[in-house]
Amino acid sequence: MELNELGKLYKMIKRYYPNFDTTPDAMRDAHRFLRDIAYEDAVRNVEQHIKTRSFWPTIAEIRGTVQAPTERHIPNVVETKLMLDSYRSIESTGPTPEQRERVRRIGRSV
Repeated sequence: MELNELGKLYKMIKRYYPNFDTTPDAMRDAHRFLRDIAYEDAVRNVEQHIKTRSFWPTIAEIRGTVQAPTERHIPNVVETKLMLDSYRSIESTGPTPEQRERVRRIGRSV
């Protein structure tokens, strides 16, 4: 979303929420978090917000539904064994000679 589009969006929000901060500083600050979304998506989210809420929208609400974190999966015994076996099959390599020398230099300087 461009800054001029954000201005139009803020004007729409201000029409329904008169105390909404539409100062240039507030718009510049918000633009950092809104520049990567489409203006049309933001308008749709704000219109839905206006229909259902009595307080002005936050940046998260302008952006749209925040994705819920993906559900965590705790592996069972068989899955854990398979995972550990796959780790064991990875051949371990030590540090390169350059890395060893760098560590020695750091150790001397301490």
